[in-house]
Amino acid sequence: MNPVTPLLCLLLFLYSTQPLNGQWTQSSGPASAGVTVLMSSGGILYAGTDIEGVFRSTDDGSSWEAANIGIEKTSIHSLTTNANYLFAGVDFDYRGHGGVYRTPLDGTQWTPVNVGISAMTIASLYADGANIYAGTIGSGVFKSTDNGESWIQSNNGMGDEFVNSITMNNGILFAAGSNNLYRSDDGGGSWYFTDGGQYFNIFSLFAEGEYMYAGGFAGFIRSTDYGNTWSNRIDIQILTTGAHLTCFAARDTILYATTSTGPGIGVITSSDHGGIWTPLNEGIENVSLNTIVTTPASLIAGGSAKGILLSVDEGATWIKSNEGLPPGGSIRRLLRIKDAVYSGTGGDGVHRTTDNGATWESTSNEPDGVLQNEIVPALAEKGGVLLAGTGYEGVFRSTDGGSSWTRSSGGLPENDIVLSLAGSGEHFIVGTGLGIFYSTDIGETWLPSNVSDATVTDIAAEEGYAYAIVHSGIFTSTGIYRSTDDGINWTLVTESGTTTLVGLTATGPYVLTGSFSPGGFRSTDYGVSWLGYSIPNADGVYSLFSLDETIYAGAGLQSQGVYKSTDFGVSFSPFNAGLEPFTSVEALAANDEFLFAGTNDRAVWTYPLEGTSGVGSEESSVPDEFRLEPNYPNPFNATTLITFHVPTRSFVTIRVFDLLGRLVKTVVSETFEQGIYHCQLVVPDLSSGVYVCHLQAGSRSASMKMILLR
Repeated sequence: MNPVTPLLCLLLFLYSTQPLNGQWTQSSGPASAGVTVLMSSGGILYAGTDIEGVFRSTDDGSSWEAANIGIEKTSIHSLTTNANYLFAGVDFDYRGHGGVYRTPLDGTQWTPVNVGISAMTIASLYADGANIYAGTIGSGVFKSTDNGESWIQSNNGMGDEFVNSITMNNGILFAAGSNNLYRSDDGGGSWYFTDGGQYFNIFSLFAEGEYMYAGGFAGFIRSTDYGNTWSNRIDIQILTTGAHLTCFAARDTILYATTSTGPGIGVITSSDHGGIWTPLNEGIENVSLNTIVTTPASLIAGGSAKGILLSVDEGATWIKSNEGLPPGGSIRRLLRIKDAVYSGTGGDGVHRTTDNGATWESTSNEPDGVLQNEIVPALAEKGGVLLAGTGYEGVFRSTDGGSSWTRSSGGLPENDIVLSLAGSGEHFIVGTGLGIFYSTDIGETWLPSNVSDATVTDIAAEEGYAYAIVHSGIFTSTGIYRSTDDGINWTLVTESGTTTLVGLTATGPYVLTGSFSPGGFRSTDYGVSWLGYSIPNADGVYSLFSLDETIYAGAGLQSQGVYKSTDFGVSFSPFNAGLEPFTSVEALAANDEFLFAGTNDRAVWTYPLEGTSGVGSEESSVPDEFRLEPNYPNPFNATTLITFHVPTRSFVTIRVFDLLGRLVKTVVSETFEQGIYHCQLVVPDLSSGVYVCHLQAGSRSASMKMILLR
């Protein structure tokens, strides 16, 4: 392996009163990694996650351990196993992952097995001995007859279908297409439509003896003769049209199903082969779930908002069972109140931390507590009153820091989504899917403003002015609106044209919006006039936050995460040391010690503010010996921080070697004055394994081992 050009190294000299600049580190939550698929095989449970690879459990789901070397930081759509291997269907992502991966059953090392596969997002897998079938998004089915070593397209009669699920019953293959149920009697050589399955969007298939089920929107079709004939659509009355059946499982004669989207979702059950369904939702009301499995002692379900849910009483009650899963979850909003930081989540209600993210607690701890299972896109506080805006349940109000909540949606449209909240003067202001409303009684009741029948995604208030991002309605234009009377009346101050705005912050006369493009709009005169601005290489600006004279911007997946401006938005520079690559930052906040970044799928990250200590920080800036600190994090994925001490002016080299002694990267090779320095090691081109980092300064040397996990 040839030496690589030295990487960008952040060399920061420390003065006697200035600590080493910190970096972003992932906090403990508030949620765990989302779970997309569960599978039980040979007494072992496997969980595929939406961004962290595969985990396994050998104690019936009570605890989990990573089984993802070679597949970590990936999105898993499907799992299957045969006598020799475990297979995973992976979503194609920005890192270049995708297709089918394979590992021995112990999950020790995953490798891609994609020879012959042209579609790299695998939605479904099924193993029949050495024959493996892979359902793709838009290219039908691929088949391998040699445990995944090679593949051929197997979609004769099906075409380029979206194949959501594959199963076999009584020697017959079945595949769920976007608008049809297909069957194959010759091992995938040819496919044809089944009766009853045409023009029915199917998300899940399940076979249990002579019974088969194909789940779609708010209903399913059923076969009682091994899939030879099928019923017409059977509606599930407790579900709405938008809800769909994502997975089936069974034990003895009891059928279970997970559902997603719309009222009545969660787990449902039937004891008469799907004739009558009842909910099993205590602890998971109104939560979208992706998957469910049964074991002899328990039911285990998984979803993006809750991670793993476990029931040991046939689904009567559910508890989280996420021990061993990494942090995760979608964070929609962050808010600092005194010594606490609150997070609004994408389906797990409101959480708070009082120890800078070391621990998080739900603000509604009872299994069926208010807000426990809600999407919370908006938070605001004023005069000791905390408000939380939810998806379709209106506004909730707390006067005790979130320990208890009451619904306070009087005057708001029924079932309207709440997207933004702010305090302005003596009023609260709320932005909904049907306009802007304001409250004069600290959030107890609401009155309509002059902006109606429009979607209001963001609101900010500062120094007697309120600003709102409004998307066009019947009587309104799309753009930025301003109010000078605490949200009662609004005036359009600039139209946004074709630019979709999202994210808003105000500090004194400076107001900035974000957008789905690399920038947004900026005002320097309290919103009277506006000009566009851009952040080079930013994949959209999704969140903005002002802290004194500094503005932080959170960007999309293909960006550098967080950007920082010290000139009120004239220019921005990357501010992402330690932040996991390909992280979308959708919420920002700060307390006296840390900056907080809420992400999509990767939970909350923290960064020590100037004058505080954090990861990599030290109180002393005058080292008395040459020293190479342990890298952080370790193990790491793609990036890690290396810290080294230089007590006297010296020429320093830092190199990285593999275990065979081959040089793989020169990190540092120059003269340094006395001080403590750190550099960010970026190795997107190296494979998983153990590497040695070696420091040389004259006759002095030091080494350490680093573990790279992909």
